[in-house]
Amino acid sequence: MRLVTFGCSVTYGQSLSDTNWKDFTILTPPSKFAWPSQLADILQVEVLNKAVPGAGNYLITHQITNFKPKQNDIIVVMWSYKDRYNVITE
Repeated sequence: MRLVTFGCSVTYGQSLSDTNWKDFTILTPPSKFAWPSQLADILQVEVLNKAVPGAGNYLITHQITNFKPKQNDIIVVMWSYKDRYNVITE
């Protein structure tokens, strides 16, 4: 069983002490202090934090639509601001 989360910088844990925003790339792992990791610890399950800093709801929806969950995954979505948008080029 896994906890799979989608969202923006809040879900990612952008400003927490184990993230370095100045050196951020898409390969920089999310914070272990962000709420998804904390919740996974409480539930005693693996966490897969798919959040992206700056993500709008269109990008979050795109990620969810293209994600292939496993049978027992717990999926939690933290939506972004309604006015934030992204352009998907792929």
